Amino acid sequence: MPIDLASAAGALFTTQGRIDPYPLYRTIQQVAPVLPMAENIVLITGYDECDRLLKDPIFMAGDQYWRDREDESVENPHLAKSLIAASIISLNPPEHRRLRLLLGRAFTPARMTAMTPMLERIVDELVSEMAQKTESVGVIDFMSEFACRLPIRMAGAVLGLSSADVEGLGPLVHDLAVAFELDISGEPLNAANSAAARLRAHLTDIIARRCGQPSADDDLIRSLVAAAPEDFDALIANLLLLLVAGQESPSNLLGNGLRILLDRPELAATLRAAPAGLPAFVEEVLRFDSPVQMTGRWSNQETDLGGHLLPREGYAILMLGAANRDPRFFLHPDEFLTARANNKHLSFAAGSHFCLGAALARLGARIAFHALIREFPGMSLADEPARIDRLSLRGYATLPIRLAAM
Repeated sequence: MPIDLASAAGALFTTQGRIDPYPLYRTIQQVAPVLPMAENIVLITGYDECDRLLKDPIFMAGDQYWRDREDESVENPHLAKSLIAASIISLNPPEHRRLRLLLGRAFTPARMTAMTPMLERIVDELVSEMAQKTESVGVIDFMSEFACRLPIRMAGAVLGLSSADVEGLGPLVHDLAVAFELDISGEPLNAANSAAARLRAHLTDIIARRCGQPSADDDLIRSLVAAAPEDFDALIANLLLLLVAGQESPSNLLGNGLRILLDRPELAATLRAAPAGLPAFVEEVLRFDSPVQMTGRWSNQETDLGGHLLPREGYAILMLGAANRDPRFFLHPDEFLTARANNKHLSFAAGSHFCLGAALARLGARIAFHALIREFPGMSLADEPARIDRLSLRGYATLPIRLAAM
């Protein structure tokens, strides 16, 4: 591997590289959209290549079989990783299809339409609370006050949980989400395992209470219990996944999108005057600064990838954030263009593992951005934001704002 490519690939897994990975993506992409990292590992930055692997059935999600191989242990000692491996995101056919059909009932177009008034009420409540708080403190952190609170309540609503059931779970869900990173160890992994244990205990209590009460026909928790009453660990794993996926990606979408609006007040003014442009704005945020930058697939047979022969049981690291900026697919990929036509980004993946909650994330973001630009036309950045030191899930740790110009 040429030294510049090796350096660029290695830099992606450093703190500085994670702050702004896009120049590194481009360095790799221009030379080798499929980059061999080791005998059985490739790094993929090209759009067409990522799209192919996401849709090709010979590439498998990282279920427990593959994770056991990765950890070189039959028993995975890490609770956080074990729960992810037991959830739908890590399942392969035929079990994946069966469970996806069941979980998909919570995300139908009719359900999203029915949930819209409730989401609008939640957004209005959070907006009002921010406005009240800023009167006394002046500067607030958008991430902690809004971006991380809205998604956990949205995810709770999908599961039929009350605000009391999900209140305070955000930090635990955030700690657990680090288990999606490739290079997790030490204290972050310990924190993820601790969060997983506390969340499992909390959900176990909720399930016990829920199953002892009458339920509605669309009660997702009861439906999951009925579908596999003997597999309690899998039930907990999928509930935790819905909370993690329901919080982390949408909260990062909100933070990344707001930063773009703060940097482009003329765009915020345009959307304020013509909110019909918000769906296209959300899609371009997803492409331009994707909340999910990376995923992976295992190959169940030897296959050719761009002239590189990946062996059976080889591993492909798919850099979705890079694919979304591939100049071979997107015109002017490093420009933020709300008028971009045919915006087929891969931020929600593709194929059989296309994100179940994509419609909910989009809906919540449109409602949130509409309310924010409507209620706070003088909103501005108060200080330099801080990025989360992660690559897979890209967002802000803090985003300090003023809601009115000083």
